[in-house]
Amino acid sequence: MMDFLKNMSFVPKNFIVANIVDTLKEDPETGAEKVFEMADKFVKDDSTLGILDQVKDVYYTRPAIRMYAKNLIYNTSKTCLNHFVQNIVVKSLMEGLPKREQLSQKYGVRIPHGLVFNLDNLSEIERLAGQAKELGIHVIMLTQDQEALIRVCEKHLDIQFLVITNDTKLSPKRCENLAKIGNITPMIQYSKAGAPNIKHLKTSGLLYGLVTKTHLDNYQHVTSDGFVLPCIRQGSRFHCYMTSTSEAIDSQNMLQLKHRVDYIRQTRPYLTVHVETGHGSFIVEEMVNQKIHQIRLPEINSQNSQGKRLIQVL
Repeated sequence: MMDFLKNMSFVPKNFIVANIVDTLKEDPETGAEKVFEMADKFVKDDSTLGILDQVKDVYYTRPAIRMYAKNLIYNTSKTCLNHFVQNIVVKSLMEGLPKREQLSQKYGVRIPHGLVFNLDNLSEIERLAGQAKELGIHVIMLTQDQEALIRVCEKHLDIQFLVITNDTKLSPKRCENLAKIGNITPMIQYSKAGAPNIKHLKTSGLLYGLVTKTHLDNYQHVTSDGFVLPCIRQGSRFHCYMTSTSEAIDSQNMLQLKHRVDYIRQTRPYLTVHVETGHGSFIVEEMVNQKIHQIRLPEINSQNSQGKRLIQVL
């Protein structure tokens, strides 16, 4: 591995990612530390080194993050982990961020980190996904799950697709197929009957998370340890607490919800975010040092995208 990295500037990034993932999977307990050590020796760019220092500081000072990373490495298949690192870290951040900034200036419109597709037409999804990559966007959330969706995702392996679905659509056989492809991350909604049946997702090696529609009557329960810890044990790696502007929570309780979501992320091996839907976008919120940071994901639907290029919709 060390000899390989000595020449990493001449090697395609996907091969570098594959070797990093191999290192992590070979030794999940200390794999992250080994990657940090290698990065310190071979990364020369000051801005990248600055980001790396911040990541290391969080990793070494927060036990919940270390446990989260180890759980992620242990329980995620090599294929899924490879696509996740490639699409999120390399494509979306390292390559995509400067590209989005450059094209934002060119077109005079702010190009987002990711998109939400509220579409059921697979041809339209495929068309817009291709245009998203041209703009440096490699993360797309899909609000509608279809069996045939897998064919579209296979054609765009350099996009991480976050698919909102339910447990009834995730049979053991389908989970096995999704894990083989690697770039599809299910986001499972809770059924009316209670917690979804998701134990087999952990054994398949899929990277997946949960979505909970959150409102005034349930937010205390769904952010409690009695609710969250079983989700972690069943293999869920992240949790989106979704609220809607149409079912507004009063400001005092909303602030309490955001504090609870932040507390889980700080103290449990679990990535939790608050997402507000409405007004044509999904707003992802994260509380850092008591300050709320927002990421806007525009919602693309059949009404606003028909016959248009993606840049026109944005």
